[in-house]
Amino acid sequence: GLLRPPVTGKKIRSKLVGKVSFENFGPLTAWCTDCGVSSGDVNLAGIFRNLYKITNNLTLVQFQYKLIMRISTSKYMRFKMGIEKDNPYCSQCSSINNIETLKHIFFRMSSFTHLRGQLSAFINIPTADNYPPEPQGVHDFNFIMSTHPNQVVNFLELALKWYTSRQYQAKKKPIWVGFCNTLRQLLSTEPNSVRVEIRGLLALD
Repeated sequence: GLLRPPVTGKKIRSKLVGKVSFENFGPLTAWCTDCGVSSGDVNLAGIFRNLYKITNNLTLVQFQYKLIMRISTSKYMRFKMGIEKDNPYCSQCSSINNIETLKHIFFRMSSFTHLRGQLSAFINIPTADNYPPEPQGVHDFNFIMSTHPNQVVNFLELALKWYTSRQYQAKKKPIWVGFCNTLRQLLSTEPNSVRVEIRGLLALD
């Protein structure tokens, strides 16, 4: 038969943007279960459309897409693939029994919870009125999906998720100073209005 051209990640994302129904869509169901929200209330096509409105950085776009699809890296996933040879357990936990899944990284790790709290303190009031305004489960879901009405908030949260994922992959603890340094680099490709607002908000040099 005729050879079909490969379907790239961008083409897959474009197809998902046009998809009408996401009933029984596995990744969405799993995130909704993790956050305790109803999948019937989620506009996933809108979430995919929003991917390209958050940032000009394709690396961040790809990471966010993988996170939504639950194929972003974690030690558990790398262990299943044979990349991690020792074990699937979190290298940053005092307990040796905590498997490093995406849910563990973004909802259960105290170091990330603390870091997320630091970012929330800076975002509150100046950028987003009464952030976060939703119940915790809804806020967690919107945090993962990057669906805040203010795209500056979405960019900051996406940058934090990407930085944290890289730190855990390197078996390093995510810290505020490291995040700010990463943010300075990421801002170089963003519109000037975004750079000015974020630099003023976080007092970045």
